[in-house]
Amino acid sequence: MSEFGGNSDGSYEIAVAAAAYAIVLLEEERLLKQKKSDEEVILSTFAETKDSRDFVIIILVKLKSLCSIIRETEADAWEKAKMEKIKHRYEKTISTISEWENEKTMKAQRRKDRKERELERKRARILQEYRNEMARIGKIVFEARALAKKEKEMMKPRP
Repeated sequence: MSEFGGNSDGSYEIAVAAAAYAIVLLEEERLLKQKKSDEEVILSTFAETKDSRDFVIIILVKLKSLCSIIRETEADAWEKAKMEKIKHRYEKTISTISEWENEKTMKAQRRKDRKERELERKRARILQEYRNEMARIGKIVFEARALAKKEKEMMKPRP
C-alpha cells in the first residue's frame, strides 16, 4: 500500500497529478506574465523525475504554492474592493463638504448683498437728507442776506 492510501499501481498518484495539472492549466491564463508557463514547469519537472511518486510530491508542492497564489489573489481582490469602498466614502464625504461650503458661501453672499443694498439705501437717504438740509440752509441764508440788504437800504439816511 502506498503512503497516500491507494493501491501500489500508482493510479492514485496519477489522478492527483492529473487534477493538479488541470488546476494549473486553468490558472495558466493568469500566469502568462511569467517566463515559463506552469505547464512547462510541470512537464520539465516530470522529465527530470523518473519516479511517479516524486512527481506527485513535486506536483503537490507546486499545487500548494499555486493555492497560496490564488489566496493572495483573493486577498488582493478583497483589498481592492475595500479600497474602492474607502475611496467612494471619501469622495462622498468631500462632496458633502463641498455642498455645505457652497451653501454657506451663497448664504453669506446673499446676506452681504442684502446688507450692501440696505446700506446703499441708507446712504442715498442720508445724502438726500443732507441735500435737503443744505437747500434749507441756503434758502435761509439767502432770505437772511436779502433781509439784511433790505434793512441796510432802509437804514441809510435819505437825502
